[in-house]
Amino acid sequence: AAIEFADGAVWTGAAGSTHPAGLDVGRAMVTDDLFNIASITKSFTAGLILNLVDEGLVSLDDSFETWVPGGHARGAEISVRQLLKHTAGVPEHTMTTEFQANYGGTWTDEELLALVANLDLVNEPGAAVAYSNSHFVMLSLVAEAAAGMPWRNELAERLLAPLGLEDTTVPSVGDGW
Repeated sequence: AAIEFADGAVWTGAAGSTHPAGLDVGRAMVTDDLFNIASITKSFTAGLILNLVDEGLVSLDDSFETWVPGGHARGAEISVRQLLKHTAGVPEHTMTTEFQANYGGTWTDEELLALVANLDLVNEPGAAVAYSNSHFVMLSLVAEAAAGMPWRNELAERLLAPLGLEDTTVPSVGDGW
């Protein structure tokens, strides 16, 4: 953790021990240890989508089908706004049998979407809130289609670099959300 005070002084601290995924197991944490942005990816993806909306490249009312034709059986009924608000009703890809059987595997966004593309929705689009990582996989595909470049590159170029987030990296394909 780091705190920057009004006078410019900075306090940093670390607690706990390292996690088996990628770091030496059992070692005490230090302040310059790096982590995958994991679920915070959703916040960055939402920021990227809103950046594209501000530029007029995407509308919150656009359907998923507009950007990813054939990507989801009910894509024409699902809006960008619903994906952002977790009200699109798309099931959680991490709960599918296929994903659970290969949880640590390498998955592209397209492969993750394919796991749920033909499943029944958990609610009608816009009817209820149902948290789903699948919504943000779909938004990454919208961003990629709208920007014309890989989502990870666009995120780095539009948000991370301008904000000076030099130690924040976007997961590579297969690193997961």
